[in-house]
Amino acid sequence: MNITLGASVGNSNNATSYAIATAYTPPPYALLVAMGYTNGVGSDTFTMSDSGMSLTWTKFISVSAGGSEEWGFWAVSPATPASTTITLSTGGGSGTHVVAVVFEITGANTTTPILQVKNAAGTGIDPTTTFAAALLTTSGYLAMSTKGVAPGGGQFTAQSGWTADINTHGTGGAPDAKFGVQHRAGGETPALPVVFHY
Repeated sequence: MNITLGASVGNSNNATSYAIATAYTPPPYALLVAMGYTNGVGSDTFTMSDSGMSLTWTKFISVSAGGSEEWGFWAVSPATPASTTITLSTGGGSGTHVVAVVFEITGANTTTPILQVKNAAGTGIDPTTTFAAALLTTSGYLAMSTKGVAPGGGQFTAQSGWTADINTHGTGGAPDAKFGVQHRAGGETPALPVVFHY
């Protein structure tokens, strides 16, 4: 299994839709996982679309808190991918900014790709969440961390065995959030907490 950060964006525009990736061509038969954070939208109905391949995007998580939304979608690229623009639509009010990524995962199960999803929120510096079942050594893992409202300095730091793809992604001019994403291509065995430090 290979996990690669395909695209990322930080956009501070007030908008009801955001281009997450433009002129983007993924590998063939890749699992595409888009994850991100949008502020100022409450609990709007988010959708994902693309202009070049008309993929089927499936939402696997959507969490609303304090006027912001964290979300995740997945799709599978075709045998012959085309250049595309991947767009997030809020389905309601205008957001004040968005930060987002698209991961490319090859060698993954593309029929039932998402086996476990967990989220947690807190005010401490060490947010923790625990998966419900033991983690397979052959599976890959993605993690997203966000911190809103005047975060100051610092960055998210991936734990041992994880790769930090983005650890201090701003919001394209809106300094009221920090955003980090990390991945691990396999090797986990116990249902241990996944912890990221800020």
